[in-house]
Amino acid sequence: MGSDAVACLLDVGAAAVHPTSDGSQERPARPRDGGRGADCSSMPPDHEPREPASTEASDPAVDTSRWPVVVVVIDEAVTGPRVDEVTAALDAVLRRRERVGFVFDYARGPMDVQQRISMWLAERVDALRALVPAAVTVVAPERVDHVRSMIASGMFTMPFDSWATATIDDGVAWVAERLPS
Repeated sequence: MGSDAVACLLDVGAAAVHPTSDGSQERPARPRDGGRGADCSSMPPDHEPREPASTEASDPAVDTSRWPVVVVVIDEAVTGPRVDEVTAALDAVLRRRERVGFVFDYARGPMDVQQRISMWLAERVDALRALVPAAVTVVAPERVDHVRSMIASGMFTMPFDSWATATIDDGVAWVAERLPS
């Protein structure tokens, strides 16, 4: 997938919600070219991108300090509306249109939040295929072998190399080895 397709997947400028004079909100029609001259004809009609204000991740659960490896800590503090803030920050990471790897720390995260992050991944599979060569899931040490066997069996199908570790540092090292230099 080229950068035009990624632009279609991630462009949010045309999808901004604007208040109307009667207090309701309207979402203008999204241009078929994503507003960037890209061919967006294959975009699903119900695709509604998120809209953070910039291309910088701005959520404490999304750590970009080890760029191009991004560490996402999903713990008990990430619930309810916080999940939307985390996924908006992840969208901002993808909008950079740079190769990036992810480490998802699920060791202390609630299962429903893990499922919502998995849905975020599934909804962005084309952008992930273009930008993300590798990702790691951090799980509790007693779950590592089980999750690795699930990955090896093909139970988790993502468009990037996947692995499971028990620590963030091991995950960062594994992902960093798979990123282009």
